[in-house]
Amino acid sequence: MPKSKCDSMSGVRIELQETERDALQAIAAGSTIGEILGGVGALLMPFQGAITAFVSLYLAGEIAEEVKEELDKLVARNRVALAGNAEDQYSAFTAHLYPQSWPIDEASNRAWLNSEEGVKLKWLRARAYAFLKTSQQTTSAPMSSLGTPAEAWALFYPYEELQNEAIYNLNQTVQSQPGLLGSLLRAITPNPS
Repeated sequence: MPKSKCDSMSGVRIELQETERDALQAIAAGSTIGEILGGVGALLMPFQGAITAFVSLYLAGEIAEEVKEELDKLVARNRVALAGNAEDQYSAFTAHLYPQSWPIDEASNRAWLNSEEGVKLKWLRARAYAFLKTSQQTTSAPMSSLGTPAEAWALFYPYEELQNEAIYNLNQTVQSQPGLLGSLLRAITPNPS
């Protein structure tokens, strides 16, 4: 049997204050977002293992990157500390070259390198000798085109190369050292060949 038609209509009006309206909107939005997230979660459920693996790899990569940055800082500090003596002698030779102009006197500079205030490290002295010898050669582009003798020395033998060679030579003397010091030196020493 069909429903009978309504004889009369009555309305009920509910009035809410501002705070109640805000609370009701928050509840409605929260339940809608919860339903959406529940649907997305159900959709992604078959891929849960892959997503977990991806997130784990991503986080491991981020952590590894931070650890690498800290190790790079540590290595840089150690490289500077290990190359300290060579750096002092390199700076002394550079300072010795500052007041000089072209052409430089190879004989007097060799004498200074071998003097008490000169360069004590044999391998660094050999580099300085090579610079002095090269500065005497006549080529189409003489060393004087590189600036002052001190600037030409810095271009001929850059500071980074000095650090590498200082650490390499130090490593050669302690290559047989067991333990942490030997491992650290081997890890931060570039192979010049």
